[in-house]
Amino acid sequence: MPNIFASQELTVTWERQPEEPEHWYDRFYKYGRPLGYEFTVRRAYMLFRYNAAELGLTDILGQDAFDLWSDIAVKWQWEARAKAFAEAERVQRTVQWEKRRAQLADDDWDVGRALRDFAGQVLKATVPVKVMGTDEDGEDIVAPVMSPTQLIQVVKAASELQRLGAGQPTVITSQVENAAPTVYLPEVDTNDSSNA
Repeated sequence: MPNIFASQELTVTWERQPEEPEHWYDRFYKYGRPLGYEFTVRRAYMLFRYNAAELGLTDILGQDAFDLWSDIAVKWQWEARAKAFAEAERVQRTVQWEKRRAQLADDDWDVGRALRDFAGQVLKATVPVKVMGTDEDGEDIVAPVMSPTQLIQVVKAASELQRLGAGQPTVITSQVENAAPTVYLPEVDTNDSSNA
């Protein structure tokens, strides 16, 4: 991961710094770093204080302790390091979700392609039927593999999956689809006596 926050004194932002006392880094790691963008010395100290009280370490609490925390946080740049940690996590999550979206798009495309291929095979079949059984004369009872409606649904699903995979809208509309159907009737010459 790139070094988001660097200076001559600090190495990797949210890891323990050279010469940073281990017990102070431990406090930063447990109480400061997880706060990320929301880090303040007071919040980190209050988390520490709550935990210390539960462990019965009340002798290390008080205003002097908070002042010391403030000095240490400034010296070791806890706020910038906590925010750098949060930013690195955000970037990592963004990259992970982009990979997932790309994989999902590829999967949608592949499934759509397979459905299109299936529909094409059904249409090309010389006898697109399946044997349902035999009648009393021993003749096969056959039924269409798919009804035209089912085949249209498969092609539509394939199209939607592939459009989704390509980042296109999945609902395809046009003026023709939304218009009332046009019915063409042969013209009748009302003056022609042979039509009477």
